[in-house]
Amino acid sequence: MKAKEKQQEPLGVPTYGIMPAAVTSSWEWNMVTGNYVHNMLRLGTSEYYMQAYTNPGTDPTINTTRVWNDNGTIRQANIDSLSVSTYGTYPTLVHISGDYYAVAYTGGSDTVVIKTFVADDANGLIGAAALDTLATTTTTFNLGQMKQLSDKMFILVDQNYSGTGGGIRTFYCTNVGIMPATFNDTVWFNKTACTYCDVEIVDSNTVIIAYQGSGSDGYLVTYDINAVTGDITNTWTSEWEYDTSRAMYPDIKKVTGNVYCIAYYDTNSDLQIKTLTIATDGTITKSFIDTLNIPGVAPTGGLYPTLFTVNNLSVYGVTYSAYNDDNDGYVSTFAMDSTGAIGAAEIDRLEFDAADNIFWAPIVWVNQSWYYIAYTGTGRDGWSCTVSITTNYASPTFSNPSPTNNSVDQALTPQTAIIINDLNGDNMNLYWYENSTGSYVCRQVNSSCANGTYYWTFDEATSYSLKYYWKVFANDTTHNVSTWYCFTTEAPPAQKNWYTTNEYNGSLYVSPSFNSIGSEYNGSLYVSPSFEQIGSEYNGSLYVESSYNLISEINGSLDTSLTWNLLTEWQKCYLYVDSSWKSVNDWNGSLYVSPSFNSIEEWNGSLYTSSTWNAINTWNGSLYVSPSFNTVNDWNGSLYVSPSFNTINEWN
Repeated sequence: MKAKEKQQEPLGVPTYGIMPAAVTSSWEWNMVTGNYVHNMLRLGTSEYYMQAYTNPGTDPTINTTRVWNDNGTIRQANIDSLSVSTYGTYPTLVHISGDYYAVAYTGGSDTVVIKTFVADDANGLIGAAALDTLATTTTTFNLGQMKQLSDKMFILVDQNYSGTGGGIRTFYCTNVGIMPATFNDTVWFNKTACTYCDVEIVDSNTVIIAYQGSGSDGYLVTYDINAVTGDITNTWTSEWEYDTSRAMYPDIKKVTGNVYCIAYYDTNSDLQIKTLTIATDGTITKSFIDTLNIPGVAPTGGLYPTLFTVNNLSVYGVTYSAYNDDNDGYVSTFAMDSTGAIGAAEIDRLEFDAADNIFWAPIVWVNQSWYYIAYTGTGRDGWSCTVSITTNYASPTFSNPSPTNNSVDQALTPQTAIIINDLNGDNMNLYWYENSTGSYVCRQVNSSCANGTYYWTFDEATSYSLKYYWKVFANDTTHNVSTWYCFTTEAPPAQKNWYTTNEYNGSLYVSPSFNSIGSEYNGSLYVSPSFEQIGSEYNGSLYVESSYNLISEINGSLDTSLTWNLLTEWQKCYLYVDSSWKSVNDWNGSLYVSPSFNSIEEWNGSLYTSSTWNAINTWNGSLYVSPSFNTVNDWNGSLYVSPSFNTINEWN
């Protein structure tokens, strides 16, 4: 295969539907015979593709190939193949469910044969043999097309081998490829002339058939079919002879709603693209919405057209064989909106095979802008190629990450945020990843997201002065894009010291929260939220704050690295802690504590505290505290303080 220079129509400066001057990749997957490639399927959403053809021994054969999603390159070797019979022509494929597929072909004596088989979308491997077979010896078959009507009901339309009629058949198939011994129903939509036909689903119980009838005229006909039983109405719902001159090799595709597009080879050897409406009950509006002639200028002759979607908003394409250009293979793009209006001219045209494209060239979307084409080329060999078609189907974009990329001094476990935007307004799925374990792990999924700001808390960012990486993926069913960011957490907090006294005997006040002091004042001290334990002797080790700084001996000296207020008598253990405590002029004097304490006029007298404390008439008496404190019946008894103090069994 040798690609010629691209022939592009003068269309101004379109921003989508544009193709480069050559194919991206090509591969001759059968160097002897790859005949009658009529349709081709992608295995799920994988990188594996499957085409059916007739091999050199006239065996109906299925083979799989691989195309890399990230660059459109075709693997230069087949993955697997399966010959389903020793004789058969014109094979066509349909997906059943999961890894299950069916192939229909013309068997011996031109009979109808359908076989099911398995093809694994994880690796492209095909099962060693067919699973089940459905065949008939009473009718003939040629160039058929299959479609899935409902979960387990399928349709097959075809011409008989002599071209003297066209039929529609239904058959039942389970999700694992098991079929009954006979077809559910068969109806002949034309008993005298049908040479090429195609079928499209209108709704769950209606189909539209396009075929080449008597005198090569173009016909459309609709039928109602019971999606459960497969029963076909004996007469058509609606019929229209849409071209009374010539309409060969018709291909019909649903655009959206009631709008359909048909492509065919006309009496002037041109390729016609036309749109029309078909109601859900099968009624055909017998006039076209719009028409485009492709190519319209040399090279002319669009044989075997295959329509496909480039962009579900407004861009479509068609592959074909140019009859007046030695049957070279072409792909053209054109604009078409949801109302059926078609652009006045092609957007672009690419000659994907400058030698031959003998029959149809089925095409499937790969990823981003790449499309995969399989076809019968020079010498009836099997060929494939990929082409790149730019679209206005923009990828989602990210902006305004928080924390900003490469930022420093970030708090532990920060809340991350990102703005996501899709110009086409598609809903997206967001996936949040982080790599604190050494590899990226998905921590959160946001489904069906509109444009906007989304958040995720990085709970794994728990260490100080450490760089963390996080990544966001966005998928809008067409594009899968990602970006990563990093930040460095803050340094450990500055050391906050406890300070020591020459004599422990006295009172220790710590704001804001204490938990419990054990059975002996010289026992264990617990301080919340950030303090641990002081051992069995007060003169043991004290651990402080989240960094747990150690003071090995409590009988040390006062560290004044922070701002302290006035100590009148240290030996009486007046403790001042910045910034909550004010001054104590005398232990027996007045105590001022901010923000919740006021004054103690006499230590043995009454204690007045704003909004929280009531009165202590006698220090050795009862202590009443509202609403949080309970009662001390005896100062040497038990003190209960809520919410942050528990018990001191012995004040001494």
